[in-house]
Amino acid sequence: MLYDVEQVSVKLNVSKQAIYSKLKMKDYKDRTLIKQGKTYIDEELFKLIQDNIKVKSILNNYDNIKLQEDVGDAEKAQDTILYDDLVNMNKDLIKTLIEQLKVKDVQIQELQIQIHELNERLKQEQKLVENSQILLRDKPQNIEALEEHFIEFDSKLINIQEQMEQRKEQYKQTQKATGFFSKIFKR
Repeated sequence: MLYDVEQVSVKLNVSKQAIYSKLKMKDYKDRTLIKQGKTYIDEELFKLIQDNIKVKSILNNYDNIKLQEDVGDAEKAQDTILYDDLVNMNKDLIKTLIEQLKVKDVQIQELQIQIHELNERLKQEQKLVENSQILLRDKPQNIEALEEHFIEFDSKLINIQEQMEQRKEQYKQTQKATGFFSKIFKR
């Protein structure tokens, strides 16, 4: 039985160009029949082409499988490298965060000491006020002297208040300077 190129390409599920390129090969060229400008293939040549295509298909599949295995191995190696890099980066980040926490602990302790000192000074000032009130109650004094005393007392309180505000401002500045990591820990 004779087949034309189109029939062979349909049966083998390949393009006509693939069949024509096979027919140009030295082994197949002599076995083709040409009638009225159309190329025909006999049963024996059809089987040879079919076997050749099957072998090539098997080789291509093997190459694809081998390529996929190689890609899979490379991806596994890349994943391992990425995982190791991620672990190292996390370790570095944790070390940095621990160092920042230590710095913050020191700053908090310093601020607590300052607040304690200011509270002590405020208590002393309150005692002075109480003593002044007792003295005023027990012994009437000159109004001008009292005014001077209150002005002096008022200026001391204002100084203490300004110092507290300055320390609060310093604390806020140190908080702003910490940046990204402090924002993480605030949440």
